[in-house]
Amino acid sequence: MNDNVRVVDRVFDIVEELACSSTPMSLSAICRATGMSKSTVHRILSSLCARQYVEKHPDNTYSIGYKMIETVSYHINSLELLTKAKPFLNDMLRDLGLTSHLGILDSCDVVYLERMDIYPSTRLYTQVGYRSPAFCSSMGKCLLACLAGDELDDAL
Repeated sequence: MNDNVRVVDRVFDIVEELACSSTPMSLSAICRATGMSKSTVHRILSSLCARQYVEKHPDNTYSIGYKMIETVSYHINSLELLTKAKPFLNDMLRDLGLTSHLGILDSCDVVYLERMDIYPSTRLYTQVGYRSPAFCSSMGKCLLACLAGDELDDAL
């Protein structure tokens, strides 16, 4: 394997661990979770902190930085599907008074792209970016139901 690719894989391993953690992580915790040495993790974190993709806290823990969120939001906001779907989500929210979701099928998972709620501060499991097995969510079952036989076999 090419070293450049290995480095990129390591960067994403660290970013994914930080993104999935509900609290900031210490250097040791990141090392344990990724199986990487402290020197490797420290070097990668230093680069990510310098570019503000990761934030280092005063207690020497790390979390995803605002630059990461900003960067990803550019892509999310540019999605044509999201632009086209938002008026329909608003209509469902207004007419039914219920939370409305937009998601896509990614292999055998649903990835939630948008959530509109009458109570926006309500914390639900279906926040934007949440990934769930399609077979165990109502949205996933609806998306799977629209697939042809061969496509359904591939997804499952």
